[in-house]
Amino acid sequence: SKESKMASLLLTHELNKRHGASGIRAISVNPGSVNSDIWRNYPRHVVLFFKYIYLTVQQGATTSIAGATVNLPPSAVYLQPYWQPWKNRNGCQQLAQLKRSSAERTWYSCPMPFAEMMGPYVGYAITDPRLPDNVDDSAAALWDVCDDLTKLRSE
Repeated sequence: SKESKMASLLLTHELNKRHGASGIRAISVNPGSVNSDIWRNYPRHVVLFFKYIYLTVQQGATTSIAGATVNLPPSAVYLQPYWQPWKNRNGCQQLAQLKRSSAERTWYSCPMPFAEMMGPYVGYAITDPRLPDNVDDSAAALWDVCDDLTKLRSE
């Protein structure tokens, strides 16, 4: 759901804010729309259609693997698997182009919502997340709720 993705981004933001100076880092990843076993109870014709429009399980794993293994720039906090129509749109500043091995990776500073759900697969792309204006307050509040629910206290 979009709420769980936002929660992941907010917790990533807060963890990096609280613990980034000590070397702990979080990356949020979007696997994309994946043709996985989650669709097993859908009608057969729907499952067959998904095979042609969704990513394979292997492609869907790319952002998680990249988040765990690739030496990403310190300010990269979100990876998604699709090409975006604009690197720089409506006055947004294009941040960087990255190279890893011989494959060129692009940093998208202005993601388009529809292109974060489906589109041409690029492996992984660093993308600035679409966060609320009050991201610091929202992230801290969610962190505190998680502390209360888990009965853990973070510093």
